[in-house]
Amino acid sequence: MSLRELETLLGDPMTPAHRRIYACQELMHLGTSGAIALLGKVLEEDPDPVVRHEAAFVLGELADPAGVPALARAAEEDPSALVRHEAVEALGWIATPESERALRLALKDPVSEVVRTAEISLAMHREPRPP
Repeated sequence: MSLRELETLLGDPMTPAHRRIYACQELMHLGTSGAIALLGKVLEEDPDPVVRHEAAFVLGELADPAGVPALARAAEEDPSALVRHEAVEALGWIATPESERALRLALKDPVSEVVRTAEISLAMHREPRPP
């Protein structure tokens, strides 16, 4: 699918959640700046926390610093601990000063699993990503 087709699919509230998740996976295969921007939009706007979780996961797999702003906002502000956890884990794969700041903020999350993920993600910043 093209980026435009995926954007249309993801922007339609009548699209079932499983199809929106598939679309996030397709965006990973595109891996373009447009795909990263669309994943950030999904992370910020999709009504389903499982779909937002998938968008955060894919941004982490792409490990592009362009995804850090959306991931940082989700790590701090998303109402779902599931999404915050995945955003924090994704930030662990993108070692930038901005992602480290977001991870340090996540150490204060009220959910212990999010805090533990932030601890692990900060440790990931100190060691190179394995091949």
